[in-house]
Amino acid sequence: MSKFSDYQKQEIATALETYFKDKQQEAISRGGEFSQNSLARLIGRSSSYVSYILNRQFNKKTGEGNLILTDRVWQEVSTFLGLGKDVWDIENYSIIMSTLLDAKEHHYQVILDGPRGSGKTYTAGIFKKKYPKNTFYLKCAPDMTVKQFVFEMARQVGVSRENMKGSKYDLRVVTCEKLLMMDNPIVILDETETTTQNARLQIIDILKAMHDHKDLFKTASFVVMGANNFYQSLENVTNRKNPHAIPQFLSRFDVTYCNEYSQSEARKVCMKHYKITDIDRVNEMVATSHDYRQLARKIEKYMNNMKLNAA
Repeated sequence: MSKFSDYQKQEIATALETYFKDKQQEAISRGGEFSQNSLARLIGRSSSYVSYILNRQFNKKTGEGNLILTDRVWQEVSTFLGLGKDVWDIENYSIIMSTLLDAKEHHYQVILDGPRGSGKTYTAGIFKKKYPKNTFYLKCAPDMTVKQFVFEMARQVGVSRENMKGSKYDLRVVTCEKLLMMDNPIVILDETETTTQNARLQIIDILKAMHDHKDLFKTASFVVMGANNFYQSLENVTNRKNPHAIPQFLSRFDVTYCNEYSQSEARKVCMKHYKITDIDRVNEMVATSHDYRQLARKIEKYMNNMKLNAA
């Protein structure tokens, strides 16, 4: 008997269909294509599996009478879509996920601030897989120039190749026009604090201009994620004489804070989520971790060792 109910299979099929259509539209806007073969390669299965799921042929069998869409296939597709993601029941996950959901639905403009390793990137990845339609994710980098930032944002939202040229202003405008044509688009910028201060200030100027472009803020949302008192660092810059639009930017964006690493929540993750009963080992992992990212690595190593010892 399958561990996946008919309802769960329908849910997975619908999510896969949404993901496929979203990728097709994105590819067409860039002058390319995204086929079922392309999707199958991403999942790591042949295109026939994708076809059976999209066509709701859940009970298709081999010549020997065995189900083609086994539990293993359903699990792989579910994991690929983020539906089977191993989500920790901690407060930060709820804070970040609800912030992104509210922003997308109500067109909120948000600065999401929190310590490194608090789950921002992890949760944003789950959000994008769960709600792929018109959800765009851009990860900043220390060596990213402002022109590269605007170019990447235009590419992410599906600006066609022939329009991916011109000045930073030109790229910004075509990006805004593209977003204006969509339903509830959300642009998530991650690791914004890693950019140089000069690039960061110019990026903020660009986001302020995008916010105001034909009142784009009424139909689209921007979520700027930064670590280690990112919001306070922007406020500190406003106290110094500078030509940038930081005060205007901050007045247009609300701020949401993630929590610091909590040993009590970390202990709950180890004991209740992963069923680790070795209390001394739990206390050691919790105490020697400074954030949830470090804790995740320690738990993964511990669980792998347990599997090897049990083999």
